[in-house]
Amino acid sequence: MYPWNWWFSPKLYFPLSGDSIQRIAPETHWLFGTIKPEAGNGKIEQEVFENVASYGKQIGWLTELVLGLAERDTLDKSGKVAALQAMKKLESLQQQIEKVKTVESAQFEQRVTAWLSTLKAQDPDRFAQVGRTLSDILSGE
Repeated sequence: MYPWNWWFSPKLYFPLSGDSIQRIAPETHWLFGTIKPEAGNGKIEQEVFENVASYGKQIGWLTELVLGLAERDTLDKSGKVAALQAMKKLESLQQQIEKVKTVESAQFEQRVTAWLSTLKAQDPDRFAQVGRTLSDILSGE
C-alpha cells in the first residue's frame, strides 16, 4: 500500500550519491602515444594490442615456445604438441601483424597523398617547398 503522498516523493541527491555513469574500459591511448618514432609506430602497436594479441598473450606464447624448446630432450609427447601449438600461434601472430602493417602503410599513403593534394590546392608555393624537401630526402642529402 502506498502512502497518501506517494505522488510527492522528491529525489534528493547528496554529494557523491545518486545515479552515476562510469566507463570501465581502460584508456590506453596515452601508452601508444609515448612510443618514440625511432622505436616503432604507436598506431600499429595499438592496433596489434587491441585487435590481434595483447602483450601478455604474445609473451605467453613466446614463453611456451622457449620452455618447450629448452626442454626438448625431456619433453614427453604432449609437451612437444604444446610447443608446436605455441609455434603455430606465433606464426599466425606474425602473419596478422604483417597484415596490420600492410593496411596501415596503405592508409598512411592515402592520408599523405590527400594532405599533399590539399596543400597543392591551398598553397602551391609551400607544396613546391615540400617537393624540394622530399627530393633532398630521397637523394640522401
